[in-house]
Amino acid sequence: SWHDRCGHLNPAGVTRLGKSGRLGKGWEENVGSKAKCIPCLEGKTRRKNTGEGTTRATRPFEVISVDLW
Repeated sequence: SWHDRCGHLNPAGVTRLGKSGRLGKGWEENVGSKAKCIPCLEGKTRRKNTGEGTTRATRPFEVISVDLW
């Protein structure tokens, strides 16, 4: 589909490109289809909350992060 070919562009963007003549003939097919795009759905998912609370440092140098080589 043109949605995939254009880098998962939204339907309005595909329509805009099609009307400008950049997609050639037959671009109207599947533009407004409600088909589920798995990569787009996966990209919109949110992380599951693990329930672990994070504590913030309240004083300077209370928490230090370093990279070890």
